[in-house]
Amino acid sequence: MWANNLRLQKSFIFITLTIISVTTWTYMMYLVQTMKMDNMLNAWMPPQTGYAWSVIDFTQTFIMWVVMMASMMMPSVIQMALSFVTIFNTRNPHKSTYLASVFFISGYFLMWLLFSIAMTVLQWQLHEQAILTPMMESHNLVFSALILIMAGAYQITTIKSVCLTHCRDTHYISDDCHSSPILMGMHHGVYCVGACWALMLIMFVVGVMNVMWMSVITFMVLLEKFYPFKLIWLDYISGFSLLIWGAYLLITSDFFKLILPIIELMMWACSHL
Repeated sequence: MWANNLRLQKSFIFITLTIISVTTWTYMMYLVQTMKMDNMLNAWMPPQTGYAWSVIDFTQTFIMWVVMMASMMMPSVIQMALSFVTIFNTRNPHKSTYLASVFFISGYFLMWLLFSIAMTVLQWQLHEQAILTPMMESHNLVFSALILIMAGAYQITTIKSVCLTHCRDTHYISDDCHSSPILMGMHHGVYCVGACWALMLIMFVVGVMNVMWMSVITFMVLLEKFYPFKLIWLDYISGFSLLIWGAYLLITSDFFKLILPIIELMMWACSHL
């Protein structure tokens, strides 16, 4: 009876999270399609200057980032949510697993809500500095290169490895010192944000509402969480790929052409010492 009840609870959680994930992806594709059909004339776009932003602009940008984070992170948290159901049921057989699961998922996404606030403020400043186009993608090669290089370098750091290990291993849920489901969700969410924040910044390079790149980054996140072999190889492949991409953009930028004579002069001076 207990096993059947647990199976039913897991099925309910899985179906609910899958529906939310499908809904958010559908909404994102609808927004992009609406922008294309309206040819950007009637579609809402963030003002290109920071001082022109209103409360409505901040709110809509924040909602956009929340929906994006839900779309990209929901598929990867389903397994952890199901593990939480098993662990909570074992520890508290007489308490409502459904309610506890809601608190756990809420705590997890609370961290992504805070991250969305940070990304909204960052986007506001990028528009203020005229770094983003009306389509919300970078048209500054140096900025794009620095984002990619930073994201690539972070992929191969110890901090990334620690956060990712905690984020993908269900044992950390069972060993969590918090008894409150919402605190357990927040604890798990902090590590997941720590593992993925640099990848999310890539959206400023390729276009904030670029569904294709959202899919690519979501696939990378899923691969990192469920890749059965050594993570170090996956981290190094993605990390060095981003580093090479960033270096290419930096080399082809006007900034590099500007400093190239200085580099050549320094190389000449070193060769004659």
